[in-house]
Amino acid sequence: MSKPDETGLLTEITEERWVSRTLDISMSKTERGFVLWDVSKRLIRSKHSETGEIETNQLLDDDIHGIKQKISDFVGIMPFNDISQIPPGYEWTRVNDDPEVSEGIEIYELKSEAIGYKRKSLRKWLVFADAKKNLPQKIEWYKKSADDVEFVLITVQEFEYWDDSEMQKAIEAAGF
Repeated sequence: MSKPDETGLLTEITEERWVSRTLDISMSKTERGFVLWDVSKRLIRSKHSETGEIETNQLLDDDIHGIKQKISDFVGIMPFNDISQIPPGYEWTRVNDDPEVSEGIEIYELKSEAIGYKRKSLRKWLVFADAKKNLPQKIEWYKKSADDVEFVLITVQEFEYWDDSEMQKAIEAAGF
């Protein structure tokens, strides 16, 4: 995921995530290092980026369910899990194809109105999906407060789809 700097431009990768449902594994990387959740082995392993030190702990029974849920929910790419049951206040539409977007990619927009502390804001997600595989390639998250004229890009998620051997290579490359 990326986040905008003070100019609003996306310049910094703040987190990378790998998920394998078949291996029952999730791994993340931040500036602090890597964390690997291995449900099948019931382990959580972390590697500190500066020292390279690896710490291994047992996953608690209470943790297993939550981690399995994150793996099956595809790392929370949408604000709710079942797109077929869009709650009131959300609008899901297909938007016109962008000429700068690759052929075979469909763009969908999800908008919602959020009411925070004494403020109303709008949220928008643009989903760029592979038309043949029906899989997201990229999701852009936007928000707009009452003070904003335009939506402001908050974060971008990009997706790659690997097989188990590629996932194992990523885990090894991380030092686990």
